[in-house]
Amino acid sequence: MKFAKDITMVEDIGALTVGEETLLKMWRVSLSSFKRVLQRHSHTRFEITVVERGAGSYTTPAGVLPMRAGDVFVFAGNEPHCITAVEDEGLSIVNLHFEPRYLFGKAGDTLSERHLDFCFAHAPDFSNRIPAERAEKLCSLHGEVAKELQEKRDEYALAVKSLLNLMLIALIRDHGYAAASGDGAGVRGVLRAMHYIDQHLCEKLTLADIAAQAGCSPTYFSALFRRYNTVSLWEYITTRRVEQAVRRICAPDFSETMLSVALGCGFNSTASFNRAFRQCTGMTPSEYRHAGNILLH
Repeated sequence: MKFAKDITMVEDIGALTVGEETLLKMWRVSLSSFKRVLQRHSHTRFEITVVERGAGSYTTPAGVLPMRAGDVFVFAGNEPHCITAVEDEGLSIVNLHFEPRYLFGKAGDTLSERHLDFCFAHAPDFSNRIPAERAEKLCSLHGEVAKELQEKRDEYALAVKSLLNLMLIALIRDHGYAAASGDGAGVRGVLRAMHYIDQHLCEKLTLADIAAQAGCSPTYFSALFRRYNTVSLWEYITTRRVEQAVRRICAPDFSETMLSVALGCGFNSTASFNRAFRQCTGMTPSEYRHAGNILLH
């Protein structure tokens, strides 16, 4: 797919889905030289990105981070970040996104209680950028994930999850990523609630129904949710709905009306949809489609 007057080339590498739900996705983005002002950009998925070639800059709340070939960038769910510059030689990156609940299984098959909040936050002194000289293991594992998704050999889904687990272990052991919380029950409750939200995203959602999925009172759940996601419950729901809308309006064969998109993504009018979309992306839905989905990268 080619977008935005040759500024962006997007190549899908592969994905893992359950039913219609995408739990993990990987794709390559190639960018020509540009500079732009910081745009609001965050997403609920965990991200591990490898810079393949070229140079540029990521801007985060902590400052501007250089992007060089071989660097790895790691962003927790809802952590703001945006590519604000690409140098003359251009930039090619490979993005790996996954839903937090993709990691979790039975006891003994998942992260320990100390690290169940892995996807929601990291240690305060962890830098989102891991420079190339310290990122060889992560780059190698990242490349193996891409190979498995492309080749789809027997049990490739299991291989992908195994490789991803090795990446997370490396982040904890070698790069000081994790901030231990010890509240396993709280994280599991939030994950159940997030799964429920995704299953009912286009329907009317109430705090009482969502909190019930976590097994706690609405008041306590609201505080718990913000603790782990750094945004309020309704900000999260709005972001998820906008992310769903982005996938629809940026589809190559898009032919819906914006009202149809709005209603199909859980908004009750085009006015509320447009307002939420602009709050999340800084653009109207039509402007975003014309920009070619560039803000996702």
